[in-house]
Amino acid sequence: MSMTACQDSQGKTCGWMLIGLGSCQPYIRRGLTWSSQREPRKRLTRGPERLPRRRPDLLALDFETLIFVIVSASAIAGAVGCVFSSRVAHSLLWLMLTFFAVAAAFLMASAEMLAAIQILVYLGSVMLVVQFGVMLTRRRIQDVESLPTLNAISALSGIGVFAFILVLLREVMEHSLWSSESPGAPSTLDFADSLFNSWTMATVILGALLAMAMIGASYLVRDERLINLLWDMGAEE
Repeated sequence: MSMTACQDSQGKTCGWMLIGLGSCQPYIRRGLTWSSQREPRKRLTRGPERLPRRRPDLLALDFETLIFVIVSASAIAGAVGCVFSSRVAHSLLWLMLTFFAVAAAFLMASAEMLAAIQILVYLGSVMLVVQFGVMLTRRRIQDVESLPTLNAISALSGIGVFAFILVLLREVMEHSLWSSESPGAPSTLDFADSLFNSWTMATVILGALLAMAMIGASYLVRDERLINLLWDMGAEE
């Protein structure tokens, strides 16, 4: 039987093989190869070691999210306190808290102009008019008994309106164009310039309307005795 050297493994400890085999295949070569230097067996592994999965910490909130939660809770607490407060003056204070919280939410949304309008118009004008109206009112506010049926209808109506608003907001958020910012959106300076140049007359009319509301509130809570005293003083002069 003639033997020949394996041409595919020159310089290696491949040994000798039969001529009829034709080529040095790996599995034949392993069978014919003898060497004192054996490679160490590789340790079978099932894959890379996996680190234990960490559960997301629900209490880990960043600073901005924490501030938003506080502002939202303040707005909701002010609205609830305004509705369920037994005194009108206390209701106004709760409502002022709600307005401040809404202004803070506008600031967090980078809407400084809306925050300024919220503070100047609602807190500086509307709340002042309502506060003067309450302070000038001399009538005693008493509790009025209402029918249970009317309370049930009011509660159901409120729940229905609240559910409708939630559904409407969901549809608007899903199918609106708010997801993508429009290029070339006007800045706060452009908005202020348009408000006090193009819409100057509307701003003046709004101020006059608030002044008329103040005068009307003072007229409705007037005291007849004080008016008669002023008339008598004018007649004597």
